[in-house]
Amino acid sequence: MGSDTLPPGPEQVLRDAGLALGEAILDVLPSWAERVSTLLAGASFAEPGRRAGGTMVTALAPALAALLAADVDAQRTTPLALLRGSMGPISEVLRSGGVGRATRDELDRAMAPGDEFGVAPRTWADLGEEVHEAGIRWGVAKAFAHRARHGGGTSPRRPG
Repeated sequence: MGSDTLPPGPEQVLRDAGLALGEAILDVLPSWAERVSTLLAGASFAEPGRRAGGTMVTALAPALAALLAADVDAQRTTPLALLRGSMGPISEVLRSGGVGRATRDELDRAMAPGDEFGVAPRTWADLGEEVHEAGIRWGVAKAFAHRARHGGGTSPRRPG
């Protein structure tokens, strides 16, 4: 790296991490929905599950893009929360497959109120390794950007 090249600032790091996370989520949703449908409703529901995942991508993409492009202080929710709120299409497939509603605890219902089958991802890892890694990078980038703005700089504190 040349002396005239500076590393990206916290806001750019957050934007880049957000773009990578958004792409990873949207890329995996059709195959994730296919797996969920096949596992719970049977092999004949693979294609309807994949289509449901595509519908989820279409519905989720604008809100996800807006959130991940927003200033760190304007991000009032998380991509995972948006994803948990988009379970309608997969729920329709599972309902049509005769899958019974899941027994869910209070915390699970609070995290994903519309997820009657208990399939909403609890963590990034539920969507696969690529999404998990992108989610962790985004979380670190968000903390970095927030600390740079509100916590006294971008350098980690060293023990005294």
